[in-house]
Amino acid sequence: MSIKQRVKDSITENKLIAIIRNVDESHIEPTIQALYDGGIRLIEIAFDSSQENFLKNTSELIKSALALRLPDLTIGAGTVISLEILETAISAGAQYILSPSYSKEIIKNAQKNDIVTIPGCFSPSEIVDAYSDGADFIKLFPAHRLGPDYIKDLRGPIGRIPLIAVGGINDQNCLEYIQAGAVGVGMGSNLVNPEIINRKEYHLITNLAQTIVNKVHSNQ
Repeated sequence: MSIKQRVKDSITENKLIAIIRNVDESHIEPTIQALYDGGIRLIEIAFDSSQENFLKNTSELIKSALALRLPDLTIGAGTVISLEILETAISAGAQYILSPSYSKEIIKNAQKNDIVTIPGCFSPSEIVDAYSDGADFIKLFPAHRLGPDYIKDLRGPIGRIPLIAVGGINDQNCLEYIQAGAVGVGMGSNLVNPEIINRKEYHLITNLAQTIVNKVHSNQ
């Protein structure tokens, strides 16, 4: 089995992507360990172009995450909105990429490097076009604007396309999106809370992660 296929299988199996954004390098390792201890096996480390030296800094965070060598942990890069960011993510070792938008150019270049792609789409046309261009999954973003019923409506005409709901997902509504037909969900500050991290209360992240992991798998 190829590495790319293993990453795709991990996403389908684990269902929950924890999104890390604006976490200081000094906190990255204990944060990832806390998420891992709570059952998280998919982590996205997001680029933030509003920050100084964001390419270098995010690259280092990805490398630090991979250096932990936690079994079955898959590390992806988020907010990949340019070829420069894509190249940085690939060089750092990211195993999959997510974007808030859909770019055929990014998908094609990621494919050349056997990287799993998850572009952000909203309308049925965007979803079909991105999947036809080779996207492995579609990030339905911002999912909370139309809710789980939108996913139910999409499953009829385009049920073959795997959707990951991101945006406004929390411990209260995550299962609704899975039950509606999403293959997974992505969760940012509702799980990886910067205030909790700054207080170093990592056990709270572990506890919440355990609750959410159990919930998204309770539909099986």
